[in-house]
Amino acid sequence: MGSLLGASRTNVATPESQFIIDISRKLARSEIGDGHSDIKDELINNFRFKLWNIDREFQALPSFESESVFSDLVWRGVDLYAKKNGKESWKTWIDHTPTHVSHINYLSNMFTESYFIHLIRDGRGVYSSVKALDWGPAGVISGAKWWTQRIAPGLAAERAIGDRIIRVRFEDLVCQPEKELRRICGFIGIEFSLSMLDGSGFSVPKYTQGQHESVGKPPDESISGKWKNDLSIREIEIFESISGSLLGYLGYELMFGFTAKKPNIFERLRDILISIFIRNFSKKIYRLRRRMKV
Repeated sequence: MGSLLGASRTNVATPESQFIIDISRKLARSEIGDGHSDIKDELINNFRFKLWNIDREFQALPSFESESVFSDLVWRGVDLYAKKNGKESWKTWIDHTPTHVSHINYLSNMFTESYFIHLIRDGRGVYSSVKALDWGPAGVISGAKWWTQRIAPGLAAERAIGDRIIRVRFEDLVCQPEKELRRICGFIGIEFSLSMLDGSGFSVPKYTQGQHESVGKPPDESISGKWKNDLSIREIEIFESISGSLLGYLGYELMFGFTAKKPNIFERLRDILISIFIRNFSKKIYRLRRRMKV
């Protein structure tokens, strides 16, 4: 989504900004001071903020007085990132941090003029795309539960701030990109640009390049159904036995429906072992190695 909307000359898509929640928590716990220099130092030392690659420019920012130092510093960071990447006349910041879906209520208060896009995708496709990643669930049972838990906050947010959030289906976006992008732009109140269809509006940081192979390319319709070949029939059945109701509520067609057989004791044991030895061991090592390369 960021690479599509960010392709407009007036929009800037930054790398993910998990540091917003990290630092907000520290401020709430009084673990850091709320002054300009304290917060600026915290940002500069935050790994996720470092991925923006504006350390030198940010360090040179002069001190200022403000009632909302943290949010003002974030906006100044966005401005520095935009200008460093050739977006001198940017107007709209496109933030595409997946974990922010769990903090929409907080973020909507911090950024009072913000709008939110709740991007949903068939859970079977989500699991298929993340199971090999170092932060993704390794087993299908844990994968189905993981997807269900992570989509729930967005559905709740739709009720909480309905006039500031729009639901977009991943499948519709890749199959009918112009129609969906026009709908999104109309909701947010920004101008649609044909350049968005190129998907070239975001430069992926080295840290996440291996996980975003499709980013920077035009939407590919074939991706939406790729999970049907990548997952085994039994994996699909187990996923549906756990999360089939939610898939159905969201309008996704089920292959098994009520007939889906739940995982047996051996399959449950296998999922536990996979989670222990793959997710909690080898994946952590891989994530550490990936981080050290940055």
